[in-house]
Amino acid sequence: MLFSYNIFKFKDANDTPIQAYSGKAAVFKDIKKDLDDNTGYYHRLSALLPDLIRLYDRIEFEFNDKYREYNPSGRFGALRGIEPVKSGRSSFKTLFLENDTDYKVSAGYILPVFGAFRVLVQDDGLSLTWRIDPFKMWDEVGADLLKKYF
Repeated sequence: MLFSYNIFKFKDANDTPIQAYSGKAAVFKDIKKDLDDNTGYYHRLSALLPDLIRLYDRIEFEFNDKYREYNPSGRFGALRGIEPVKSGRSSFKTLFLENDTDYKVSAGYILPVFGAFRVLVQDDGLSLTWRIDPFKMWDEVGADLLKKYF
C-alpha cells in the first residue's frame, strides 16, 4: 500500500517520500480519496502485487548481505533497529514470505529502500508495469543503495 502511494504521489527520484513512512494518516487519507473517486490506481497496482511482495521480502532477507557488501567491516547487528538472533532462539521470519533470517530489520530501514523502486514502475494510464526488472536492479545496485541510505 505504501509502495503504491509512493508511485502515485512521488513520481520521480527527486521527490523523497518521507510522508509515506513517517505519517501513515496522510497516506491512508489519500488512499481513501483514491478509492472514493474510483480513479483505479490501486486496482491497476494489483497486477504488480506478487512482485512487490517478493521484492519487499528479498530486500528484508538480503539487507544484511547488501550492507556487508558495501561495508565488510561493519557490525550490522549493532545498528539501532537491527535485532540479531540470540542464542537459544530460532531464527526470525521475513514479513511476507516467512523466510528464515538471522536478523530482524526494522521497517524504518526497509521502507525507504523498497520505496526507491517506485522509479522502475511505468504507468501508461491503463496498467502499471516494470521499466526494468526490480530483482535484477536490486542485485546490481542493492549495496550501493544501502550505502547511500546509511
